[in-house]
Amino acid sequence: MTGSVRKGLGLWVMTVSFFPLALGQEGDREAQKERAWHLVESLSHEVKQWNDFRDRVVVSLKLADLLWEHDEQLARDSYLAAFRAIPPVSKETPRLEREFRRQLRLRVLSELARRDPKLAERLTREVTEVVRDHDPSSRHLSEEERRERAESLIQEAGLVSLTDLKAAAALVEEAVRYQVVPSFANFLDVFASREPEIARRLYGLAFAWARAQRFSGSTLETMLMAVVRTRSLDPPLYSPEQLKELLWILERRLSQGIRFSATEPLPVALEWVRVPTIVSLLKELIPLYEQYLPELLPSIQGHLLSQLRSLNELQQIALGYSGSADTDVTVEELVSKANRAASQRARDVLYWLAAERARRKGDLIQAFSLAEKIQDERHREAMITALRIARAQAAVGAGDTAQALDVLRKLPKETCGKITPVYAEIARAFVKQENPEQARAVIAEAERCWSGRELTADPWEAAGSLTLLVDVLVPLDEDSAFMLTASIISWLNRSSEKKDDTAAHDGFTWRRLPMIGYPTSTNGGMRMVSFEEILARLAQKDFERTLLIVTGLKSAALRALAQLAVCDGILRHAREKRTSSFERGPAYGRK
Repeated sequence: MTGSVRKGLGLWVMTVSFFPLALGQEGDREAQKERAWHLVESLSHEVKQWNDFRDRVVVSLKLADLLWEHDEQLARDSYLAAFRAIPPVSKETPRLEREFRRQLRLRVLSELARRDPKLAERLTREVTEVVRDHDPSSRHLSEEERRERAESLIQEAGLVSLTDLKAAAALVEEAVRYQVVPSFANFLDVFASREPEIARRLYGLAFAWARAQRFSGSTLETMLMAVVRTRSLDPPLYSPEQLKELLWILERRLSQGIRFSATEPLPVALEWVRVPTIVSLLKELIPLYEQYLPELLPSIQGHLLSQLRSLNELQQIALGYSGSADTDVTVEELVSKANRAASQRARDVLYWLAAERARRKGDLIQAFSLAEKIQDERHREAMITALRIARAQAAVGAGDTAQALDVLRKLPKETCGKITPVYAEIARAFVKQENPEQARAVIAEAERCWSGRELTADPWEAAGSLTLLVDVLVPLDEDSAFMLTASIISWLNRSSEKKDDTAAHDGFTWRRLPMIGYPTSTNGGMRMVSFEEILARLAQKDFERTLLIVTGLKSAALRALAQLAVCDGILRHAREKRTSSFERGPAYGRK
């Protein structure tokens, strides 16, 4: 734990730890359940009074999730409260805010659909009725309004498709009447695997609309992308005549010099490089030209070559190797290309990819050698640090905790966020060896990594990293686990203080508790650690003490989420105990 945080919270938490808590005894579990229920009910009333609709939505969803096992009607009320809290949009609403509210509404509906599909469907219809306030054929709608309405309908269709494919198809059909938007191709891919006949009908409708609009804008690319993504379907969604028409139009436009402006971002090394979508699309369409319009194949191959030549060196690398970890490309091929690269930037990227490929193969010696060839200092140091952490992880997997610790101790404090997961894995290894003292020592060492970094470290990263440590500590040392939890609360408060209140559309960044995933050293899988789950576990050890600690959160939304997690720990424990005792009857709760 950081020094200043420990000083600021130590006396407070120690006072809490020695507070005479009758409720901590097993005989008072019923009183704890009653206390938890009172708090849940209090929060359900309190959240309705909050001014910020984003806070209301997030906490109402958590309330609904907790309540469902105890009182389904109260849970439905919370889902409805979350849904109704989202303000409607108007023409004056900024575009990013409109998109955020649409995504927020979809999140509410998708979570509700898991519990009550019929209610989710009814609320979805309410949303789509608002979208339908204009006739799709109306000339009063701008192109942007048409696009937004189509996108909104397709997003709603994605939700409805979880329970009713025919209703979802009706929404997509209506969306097509506004505009054939790029997301149509993605959605059609889903339909093609589940209901190919519906997918064929929707493709036919979209084709008719796009043809009526002379395949303007991005509609030609969208229709062809739908072809590419569903071409494994037999029989295909499209008729040979439809496909030939699309392929012929594409070749004509390329021959006329018409530019296709759409681009897609591809990850390469530490960067994202935007590459024209038409390039990857042409590569996918070559076999179809060969099959359906062989007379146009030479022309299309020439256009593809021309498009490739127009790319800069970095775009070519991104197009060919952005997914190099999952392809057959070899380290030697990447090194050969790096040696022939015209620019230093391209060479650095290729050496980065080669080093990463060597790391994935398990050849860390070769990976370090390649990383040293990277000239850009930031990229070189980032790769070398990643390789050192990989070396520590490999040592943990091999059971050599001493070597792993030696590697970690040589890394700078700026890497705390990257190395804390490895410290957690080392501590787990000592727990498995039944060496709790050494496990506690490793956790303390990892805590010290964050000491003195309160003003420079990312508070959210610190809170998440310490969450990994307390997860290991809970069964080992209850008092230390509570102290570390208090430190996490302090970091979360710093995170809330640094938020940018002007970013209204960034609604969830500051309204969630840490949920951390990191690769394990032993089996190559991912370990997920939730701060909410840790609070629930601590509550089962000492309900009042845990509750008092989380009241230190300054953010009303985070405090409510943490309090609900604490209550959930008690209510869940009671429910599990009741089940294990083979007691029958309704779930515990107030019906």
